[in-house]
Amino acid sequence: MGHRLAFHKSGTDGSGKCDIPRCDRSIVFGALYEVRSRDFAILDQIEGVGEGYEREAIDVWIADQTLTAHTYIATRIDPSLRPFGWYLQHVLAGALAAGAPAQYVEWIRSIQTIQDHDLDRERSEISIYHEREAGPGS
Repeated sequence: MGHRLAFHKSGTDGSGKCDIPRCDRSIVFGALYEVRSRDFAILDQIEGVGEGYEREAIDVWIADQTLTAHTYIATRIDPSLRPFGWYLQHVLAGALAAGAPAQYVEWIRSIQTIQDHDLDRERSEISIYHEREAGPGS
């Protein structure tokens, strides 16, 4: 609670990436994962801490309890940015897998996207969904 989902983090590829800036009366739905303390250095590097994101501790509510969790908050933002279609598909898949409310999922579907000009990257990113549909060994 007290955050909103935004796609204004400046990606190195010219697109908008996820951020959850503070916003009164808003809520972000998602998944919570357990990460070992020793693994944060690797995760920070992958997420780009110091290069557009900073890790921040936030309170999350799950099963009627409050927990402290870590998330990545954008430090380089541009409100004019839009996500690539394949990127939004990843966010949508995550929301569905996490059991986000239908209205929240529909809002994600409504986000305006842009075309990735790197068609090989787009095919690669979207291919994970085709692999899941085909199943192992198909």
